Amino acid sequence: MSEISIIGDNITSPLGWTTKKNFASLSQGVTGLKRHYSKSLDLFHNSGIIEISQSEDLFTELGNAENFTKLEMNSILSIKNALDIADIDPTGKDVLFVFSTTKGNIDLLKHSAKAKVPRKRRFLQNMAKAITSFFGNKIKPILISNACISGVVAIITAQRILKVGDYKHIIVIACDEVTDFTLSGFNSLKALSQEPCLPFDAKRKGINLGDACGTIILSAEKKGYPIEIAGGASTNDANHISGPSRDGEGMIRAIQQSLLGTDVSEIDFVSAHGTATLFNDEMEAKALKSMNLHEVPTNSFKGYWGHTLGAAGVIECIASYHSILENTLVGSIGFSNQGTTDPVNIIRKSNKKTINAVLKTASGFGGCNASIIFKKKAI
Repeated sequence: MSEISIIGDNITSPLGWTTKKNFASLSQGVTGLKRHYSKSLDLFHNSGIIEISQSEDLFTELGNAENFTKLEMNSILSIKNALDIADIDPTGKDVLFVFSTTKGNIDLLKHSAKAKVPRKRRFLQNMAKAITSFFGNKIKPILISNACISGVVAIITAQRILKVGDYKHIIVIACDEVTDFTLSGFNSLKALSQEPCLPFDAKRKGINLGDACGTIILSAEKKGYPIEIAGGASTNDANHISGPSRDGEGMIRAIQQSLLGTDVSEIDFVSAHGTATLFNDEMEAKALKSMNLHEVPTNSFKGYWGHTLGAAGVIECIASYHSILENTLVGSIGFSNQGTTDPVNIIRKSNKKTINAVLKTASGFGGCNASIIFKKKAI
């Protein structure tokens, strides 16, 4: 199989507009979550929100902000930053865009939406085409919308497409934002915490939501980069429309299939999905115990960004392989006391450690599960 390289990336979130700024905040234990109030829902919530004025100010250097939604502007800014690092031409016939999102421009359902943004861009494929057209790419983009595993699945899909050989580069872009729609949905499920989330903690009450965009550029042409994708897989246990399997069977199979055929003998760090809901964290703990990974240093990034839905898999993957590059275990904000039946080795404070291989897990509504392994290339 041909070597697939990660040649550029970006994280855009309330913690900053670059991967470097975001990872520095993670290492220092800085959270992007703040208390907000939705007047239309009469609801207080802790969320990671990028102010639209910031998006518009930065976007004016690239185009007319009136013609794009906040989500589209943030996505374009994220892609532009990653392209500056990767140094490839996005207009090429050998460049494909793969999108990950769960709700996209859901706010275009509102009558108060921007007048100059066509309402048809509330459909995910139309949003994706608007963004690829901005970069002059004429190839029909691929769109992954598979609940909260979308980002991880998008990366796995991109890697597999590149190995077929039809494209030289793939730009994976993941985006979602906090809206009244998502807030009301999770609140109706009694899964939304009005306090900062506490992944794997005994006092956890539910999730926080967050705005984020993440971009990873993969290449089958450029060589000599330090990180590779060792394996990845997705499964579905069909347990429930919203609840995860109680025994973690689907997650176990995803991890097993990710390890299958790799030369990874030891996982040094697990980046868990860790939503801080009662059932997700309990399920993940069972899966890690079943795979003898319960003593491996583990964290959840949700205390920094909140749950960013379709963007979560990508930005958390970026943070995970940058942990390898920086030899840094990032602490899990909000953890004090073990709150799952099976104990997990949660990282309480960021610290330095040599890391060679990372496992990233994800799970979502409908019983879907995914995992991916990043490893340091042998020199």
